[in-house]
Amino acid sequence: MKKTFAIFDVDKTMFPGYSIIDFAGYLAQCNRFKIEEWKEFEKLIGEYKKGVLGYNDFAVLIVDSYARGIVGQSVDDINNLSENFWQGRIKTVYGYVKPLLNQLKKIKAKIIVVSGSTKESMWPMLNALNINQYYCTAIDEDNGRFLSKVNMNIASHEGKSKIIIKIFEQFDSKDFVYGFGDSVADLSFLELSNQSIVIGDHDKELIELAQREHWRIILDPENERVIL
Repeated sequence: MKKTFAIFDVDKTMFPGYSIIDFAGYLAQCNRFKIEEWKEFEKLIGEYKKGVLGYNDFAVLIVDSYARGIVGQSVDDINNLSENFWQGRIKTVYGYVKPLLNQLKKIKAKIIVVSGSTKESMWPMLNALNINQYYCTAIDEDNGRFLSKVNMNIASHEGKSKIIIKIFEQFDSKDFVYGFGDSVADLSFLELSNQSIVIGDHDKELIELAQREHWRIILDPENERVIL
């Protein structure tokens, strides 16, 4: 029996920010992110924006820095702070998202999120959208507190590709897959999907590829609607 799936990235695909970066900034404001590590965190962001760091190196280093920044913190406390953080940001979810999710649910499509951000930095948003299957970067925990070790980094190309391979191995050849992403980091699933849709035009390399492949491009995700 044919099944339908929809795979989504999160950052700049479902809302305009970067969950792990934005949440780390919020934790720093709340004095819940180590001060010295926050300086390193900001330094890495600056180097990436200047082009000193490539995406993949940045993806690895920023997650490692994030883990060191919250080490020793109570998992429950950080989750509560995330809930507070998203109360004011849930309205930033792009306008196309909820109508599209409703369409997908009407055709009984299974929705899967794959994000390089961490679970604690975005779970309130996913919960609000009733998305319960997601794969994300994980920080090790012990006795209810965060360790400084990254258990799984999906922000890196290699990490995301490994997860995508496992996901697609579960699909049948008759299944239909929609893919929604915003950057070349999402090519691991966009290139395997039956219908790929690019959100926004900030990644010029992806836009050029999408035009060659005749993928749909949503230039205004706040106001444009995706009709399947």
